Amino acid sequence: MAIVDEGRVSDGFGRPRTLGVEAPFVREGELMSKLHDLLHSPMGDCITSVVDDMHRLLCQVRTTG
Repeated sequence: MAIVDEGRVSDGFGRPRTLGVEAPFVREGELMSKLHDLLHSPMGDCITSVVDDMHRLLCQVRTTG
């Protein structure tokens, strides 16, 4: 069951989804917040390593692809 409130829809699990063109920016903000939490957790060093490795791979793909 979706709950609509001022242009936002909740999926029933407490995760509101914004409708419209701003949705990708809202999602980006959510992911940035999650990454911040992970980086400042006890798993921070592992998360940093994974992000660095993925970014390195992305750079390689961009230069060869």
